[in-house]
Amino acid sequence: ENQVDEDIMANVRVLYVRNLMMSTTEEQIKEVFERFKPNSIERVKKLKDYAFVHFKQRDDALHAMNLMNGCELDGSIVEVTLAKPVDKNQYFRFTRGVSPSA
Repeated sequence: ENQVDEDIMANVRVLYVRNLMMSTTEEQIKEVFERFKPNSIERVKKLKDYAFVHFKQRDDALHAMNLMNGCELDGSIVEVTLAKPVDKNQYFRFTRGVSPSA
């Protein structure tokens, strides 16, 4: 696993959620993760059995991670961690949704 710069990790506002049911929808994930603070999520991107949950504020992401890690979501116990970008270019795309050259 690649090591990520601590300064970059200190700013991550995106959670990586794994062990989701294939049938779980992005809407279900958003609803569950926003229970503690409505309108705290920018977007949810689900791929197969995992998802990335993008928060507006890092503190909200950390709070949701602590509350949801090991909890049941749609019949499955999920693992929730801070998402780890691989490099600075990928981190930029990851946090902004845009390529640095765009």
